[in-house]
Amino acid sequence: MRIAIGSLMQETNTFVPFRTDMETFRSVYLHRGEAMLSGFGTARVEVPAFLEVLRANNIAPVPLLAGHAGSNGPLTRDCFDALVGEMVRRLVEAHASEAGPVDAVLLALHGSMVVEDEPDAEGEIIERVRAVLPAETWVGVSLDLHGHITRRMLQPRTFLVGYRE
Repeated sequence: MRIAIGSLMQETNTFVPFRTDMETFRSVYLHRGEAMLSGFGTARVEVPAFLEVLRANNIAPVPLLAGHAGSNGPLTRDCFDALVGEMVRRLVEAHASEAGPVDAVLLALHGSMVVEDEPDAEGEIIERVRAVLPAETWVGVSLDLHGHITRRMLQPRTFLVGYRE
């Protein structure tokens, strides 16, 4: 069994006068592919927890992309499209690889990300990921407890889990 893992987190404050861009993500963390497997060190956050559970159950993790930009202004459309586009490209490549298709996807999102032209960033992420998967593939999404859940996020074979710590 192979489960793809991706993460894109940012807590948007729409009142600040600046935008979040790629440099903002790089200043916190931006791990691509295999770098996700060791890039978190001993941090107790979502992606290492996903990896721990998968490994304990002999499930092969398929690392896509993990980025965090802290609490900042809305993302620029260019930044959002670059990051989500790369995550989706990596998912498509992984799904078509010789190792076989991915069986499911786990996404660590926050639930309060806003793009300068889209208030429901997490809904768009889930939609774009679902669009490249077979209908029967499950997508699990972790969200901060104060994250927003929108109708757009309620996709078939998609489950949302709020976490406390």
